[in-house]
Amino acid sequence: MARALIACSLRLLGDAGMDESALKVDGENLSGANWVYADCGFEVLKRDTVYPKVLAL
Repeated sequence: MARALIACSLRLLGDAGMDESALKVDGENLSGANWVYADCGFEVLKRDTVYPKVLAL
């Protein structure tokens, strides 16, 4: 289902004149999203590291 939705979205973007698409994903995603995006033709361009900190108020 996800692949079909992504493919449809990419077609619509192309029909609207767009020539590229990008997204961000959690690199440690356990649902397999990384593989779905790669299967749809997306490539890793860069990787970021995020350091979250909860602030006590």
